Amino acid sequence: MDRNVVRFPLPDHLPPEAALALFDCLSDLLDAVWQHYEPVLLDQILHNQNAPPDLHVEPEFDDEIPF
Repeated sequence: MDRNVVRFPLPDHLPPEAALALFDCLSDLLDAVWQHYEPVLLDQILHNQNAPPDLHVEPEFDDEIPF
């Protein structure tokens, strides 16, 4: 998951207080989810990182040949 990808649009003109309140709320939610599901999440993260490559995807070679 790329944290720089916007998955849903955010309002452009939130007052700083509202933006901070939203950030605090989501941070608290993130912490609560992690505390509750930490072992399951760690197992899933390790599984995702160590998953074998998808054999149905053709590799793309676009390297220039140095001749």
